Amino acid sequence: MQMPGKLPLTAVLITYNEADRLEACLQSLWFCQAIVVVDSGSTDGTQALAAQAGAKVLQRPFDGFGPQKAWAVAQAQTDWVLCLDADERVTPALASAIGKAFEASLPKVAGFRLRRRFFFLGQELKHGGETRQGYIRLFDKRRGNYNQARVHEQVELDEAGPLLEGYLLHESYRNLQDYLERFNRYTTAGAQALYEKGKPAPWYQIYLRFPFNFLRLLLGKGLLLDGYAGWVWAFLSSVYPVVKYAKLRELYRGTEPKT
Repeated sequence: MQMPGKLPLTAVLITYNEADRLEACLQSLWFCQAIVVVDSGSTDGTQALAAQAGAKVLQRPFDGFGPQKAWAVAQAQTDWVLCLDADERVTPALASAIGKAFEASLPKVAGFRLRRRFFFLGQELKHGGETRQGYIRLFDKRRGNYNQARVHEQVELDEAGPLLEGYLLHESYRNLQDYLERFNRYTTAGAQALYEKGKPAPWYQIYLRFPFNFLRLLLGKGLLLDGYAGWVWAFLSSVYPVVKYAKLRELYRGTEPKT
C-alpha cells in the first residue's frame, strides 16, 4: 500500500455504496503514501474500485460515524492521517499546502484544519459559514482521534490545529432523495444518542427552534443570496433539529408504561 516518493501520510475513508463518486476522491489523493478504506458492506462495487486504485480495503460493520472513523484511523501505518469522505476531493492548492506543511511544521503541531467548498443541488453554497469554517482532518493519530459520537463526529486533539490554505470540494448529496434518506438515518441516530444520555426533549425544541434557525441561516448567514439551493438548504437544515427532537420524544413515550 505504500507509494514511494509520496508524503508519509495515510488517507483514511469509510464507505458504503460510494462507487459512483469514490474514484474522483481517490484520484485527488495522489500525494498520499497509503490509502485505507473501511467499508461496511457495500454492494455496488465500492470495495473492488478502491482495491483497484491501490487502497487497503477492510471490512467492519457500521456502528456510528465516530466509532467507525476512529477504528479506520487506527488501521493507518503512518502517524499522520488525512480523513476524507467519499464525496470530498482535495484541490491541487490544498495538496500543495499539505506538502508545504509536511516540510515545515509537522514536529510542531498536532493537526491542521481544512476548509470545504460545499455544493448542494449542483450549486456551490457560498454563504452560511460552511466555506469559512475549518475542520480538523489532517492530524497525528498519536495525539488524537475521532470521538465516539454516532453522528456529527469530531476529531479531538490535545491542541487546536492551524488552518491550511486551499479547499476540499464537498459534494455531499447526489440529489434530494439522497439527502432525505440520510436525513432520516441521521435524525434517528441523533435522537438515540440523546436518549442514551438522558437528555430531555423540551417543547420549545419542537415549536420554536425552526423559525429562529431558518431566519438565522437565510438572512443572518446570507443563504438567501445563494438562491433556490440556499433557500432549500436553510429550510432543511432548520427542520433537522425539530425532527431529531420529535423522534426523541417518541423514544421517551415508548418507555412509558401502558395504561
